[in-house]
Amino acid sequence: MTRALLLMLLSSLLTAFSLHAQSEKKALTPEDFNGWKLLRNQQLSPNGQYASYEINAQIGDGTLHLKDFTANTDKAFPRGYKATFAGDQSFLAFSIKAPFDSTRKAKMAKKKGDQLPKDSLGVYHFSSGELMRLPKVKSFKVAPKGGNWLAYVHKPEPKKPAKDTTATAEAEETEETKAGEAEEKKPEEAKAAKGKKRGKGKGKGKAKDRLEIIRPGTESTYSVDKVKSYAFSADGSQLAILTTFGDSIDSVAVQVFDTQTESFTTVYSQPGKASSMAWDEQGQKLAFLASTDTSKVKIYGLQLWNKGDAQAQTIVQSDTKNMPDGWAVSEHQAPNFTEDGQQLYFGTAPAPEESPEDTLTADEKVKVDVWSWTDKRLQPMQKVQLNRDKKKNYAAVYHLEKEAYVQLADEQMDRVSTPRKKLGPLTLGYDGSPYQLSRSWDIQSGTDIYLVNTETGERKRMLAAQAFPSSLSPDGTYFIYYQRSDRAWYAMPVAGGEAVNLTGKLKVDFFNERHDSPSQPYPYGITGWTEGDEFVLINDRFDIWKIDPTGKKKPFNLTRGHGRKNTISYNYVALDREADFVSETMMLRGYNETTKEDGMYQTSLSSKKAPTPLLVSNHRYSTPRKAKEADRVLWTRQSYTEFPDLWTSNTQFDNGEKISNANPQQKDFLWGSVELVKWTSYEGKELEGLLYKPENFDPEKKYPLLVYFYERISDRYNSYSMPAPSRSTVYPSYYNSNGYAIFMPNIEYTTGQPGDDAYDAVVSGTEAMAKEHTWIDQDKMALQGQSWGGYQTAYIITKTNLYAAAMAGAPVSNMTSAYGGIRWGTGMSRMFQYEQTQSRLGATLWEDQDRYIKNSPLFFAPNVKTPLMMMHNDKDTAVPWYQGIEFFVALRRLRKPVWMVVYNEEPHNLARWANRKDLTIRMHQFFDHYLKDEPMPIWMSQGIPALEKGKNLGYELDSSTKKSDK
Repeated sequence: MTRALLLMLLSSLLTAFSLHAQSEKKALTPEDFNGWKLLRNQQLSPNGQYASYEINAQIGDGTLHLKDFTANTDKAFPRGYKATFAGDQSFLAFSIKAPFDSTRKAKMAKKKGDQLPKDSLGVYHFSSGELMRLPKVKSFKVAPKGGNWLAYVHKPEPKKPAKDTTATAEAEETEETKAGEAEEKKPEEAKAAKGKKRGKGKGKGKAKDRLEIIRPGTESTYSVDKVKSYAFSADGSQLAILTTFGDSIDSVAVQVFDTQTESFTTVYSQPGKASSMAWDEQGQKLAFLASTDTSKVKIYGLQLWNKGDAQAQTIVQSDTKNMPDGWAVSEHQAPNFTEDGQQLYFGTAPAPEESPEDTLTADEKVKVDVWSWTDKRLQPMQKVQLNRDKKKNYAAVYHLEKEAYVQLADEQMDRVSTPRKKLGPLTLGYDGSPYQLSRSWDIQSGTDIYLVNTETGERKRMLAAQAFPSSLSPDGTYFIYYQRSDRAWYAMPVAGGEAVNLTGKLKVDFFNERHDSPSQPYPYGITGWTEGDEFVLINDRFDIWKIDPTGKKKPFNLTRGHGRKNTISYNYVALDREADFVSETMMLRGYNETTKEDGMYQTSLSSKKAPTPLLVSNHRYSTPRKAKEADRVLWTRQSYTEFPDLWTSNTQFDNGEKISNANPQQKDFLWGSVELVKWTSYEGKELEGLLYKPENFDPEKKYPLLVYFYERISDRYNSYSMPAPSRSTVYPSYYNSNGYAIFMPNIEYTTGQPGDDAYDAVVSGTEAMAKEHTWIDQDKMALQGQSWGGYQTAYIITKTNLYAAAMAGAPVSNMTSAYGGIRWGTGMSRMFQYEQTQSRLGATLWEDQDRYIKNSPLFFAPNVKTPLMMMHNDKDTAVPWYQGIEFFVALRRLRKPVWMVVYNEEPHNLARWANRKDLTIRMHQFFDHYLKDEPMPIWMSQGIPALEKGKNLGYELDSSTKKSDK
């Protein structure tokens, strides 16, 4: 045999093997979704030696992973989640979920609340490699920045347990994998808390809870009963514990456990209630709220304990100097210290009053909402915000060195920024009350901005009706804001002086260049400030500018115009999230709007060169997270075919290592590919979109085409398509896997004609794709969209018969009735949406009725010849349910083929897994019938009568409807 013949035979065998391997791949089905994993809650230990992350099934049990970079090991903890590194990094603590099957069985047995299997606590000690597992733990805490103590709350077993009705579930709860069992270590018996007086308690709710305080790896263990709450200081040196005691009335005690001396100090013990414990950064001061009232209505005071003092002292109460008459400390705002521990912020409010005695029965009470034209907020908005209004409070500050209380906010200027650091006496206050009424239709009506002196309470109005970003520089030297009138950034010295226009003379725009709705565009934003407030860094669409806030020095393009020249949008990555200023060496994330490449770059504040690429490819990257004390970062990388697994490297991205493999099963399934496509619309616009092809694509075959759209969509080019049941839309991976091609066009808008703009982009794009790609079956094309996409779908089928079928989720069909509706999720009027934002009509209904009618599919229902499936759920808080009903009943009366699925108690996009799976099946069956000539399912051919609801899903195929009936 000649060598050429041998090579040819070998090549044929390899080709045959490859084709066979590909043919073995399966199409995705809804049953495959359950096991498709999600990556969640990744974090690095401060020293960079460890990373923890969760790989969770969408339905079922997940796994917590611990990666040790030094030992190059990956340890798995079944069902672990919510992991936290000890402050000194000596152990990892995490919750362990009860087994999914055990919980499901308990729910099937109608178990509820305390009868359901409970979470456990896992503590993995790094030096010993041992896992300690503690059952039935309700919560746990470790100090975030130091120490090696852990505290957790559980409910101890009763001395005489009742008959066990959940023995099976509890037995299954304690099962672990063999690997976990081998390393499990039982905790030491708890010691009684030293120096703690124990009361009997009232035996209600959390009063039965026990706090265990342990130092893993040692025998140090303490117990405290009847715990209501607990809080570590940041450095782990102190643990504050709030407990109840007493039989006849509620009484509370606050203890402090010193983790260094292992001693308890009771700093407060009184009848009444206490709450909201907060430490200063140094662990030297503890603040909390307390009331000694034993009646139903309680008036709170602000308590402060200094380390070394015998007792906490009341520092602010109702009769404190400068407290407004009739006001008190609010129980609805936890106190918080500035970082230096010198200022304590808290909330005040009018003192609560006891409600009059109820003398009416339920059927004697009037239940009515009174809507008045004098209301500044619509009644639905008031009802949505009712709980917030009941807890409304106003910022105040206590200066610890001066022992002075200052009220900052009030019922007029009701919001004040509470600074994390005390870098100056000033902060910002906000008064939106003059614009509450107009905000029902004008969402850019803004708010008045004040400069507030935290030492005196004095305020000065800086801006009126400001709807755009404004802030103080980190050192409090400048007030910076974006002005809508000339679309420029300004800086004003807070010490006095004129505002300086920072960007007005630069020949680039600092506002959204692609803004296409009838409202003012928002700016791209501020990157940050350099040390000492010397320069402010401001973004345009592509580049970052270093600008002198005094206006004396010439603005400097920090990225040297490289972004705009190459259509790369640069954004600063703050590796130190606690830093107040931008570092000299800057990491940037750069996204290329043309090629869709993404990646990381490096520059410096003094650089005179374009940013240096560190990691750039045709993928989509997450923002890196850096270890606090080490040169290590975590990040994810994804593409349409690559799940966003976890990677690690140094901050130069040298030798990146992939450390997770969440979905190895993907190799067994058919997938697809995506390409960027471009065309010219009917109106002459150059548009782009995405075209997805099935795996094993054969250009000689004919493929059905699904067209999905919303607004601009091509930036999803490198987005992974997670196999999951649909919330409302088509998922490319699922439909590619099942032999469909998908086209996703961008849409650009002009004011007053959103329907025609959608038609121009979508239909022209569809025809361009069909003309260019002969493998697209022009008789088997369909539309699908949700919400705004659902509206556009409904509109397009009144203008063309190009599509064999369409599916519209939550569509607005009648803009005249939708205009006067309510967005029930927020209680807002829908007017703003049509006049200013997404619906883009740019006029009121009475200013241009024809515009509303022209853009409403309902008025052109007789034109529809495309079979339509809709979803509109009865608890949709974004688009009123009646919008779907209006279109459905019109098409039904006109005897058009139309179906509407309504999921009960579901919002705008489906939440419940079972309903999402159901929609996936029905939508797939709908498209299969019209695009693949499959038989109709029973739910389409015969419907499902109300008498059959819950008994018959109607998935079975009706063989009498084999051919499409379009």
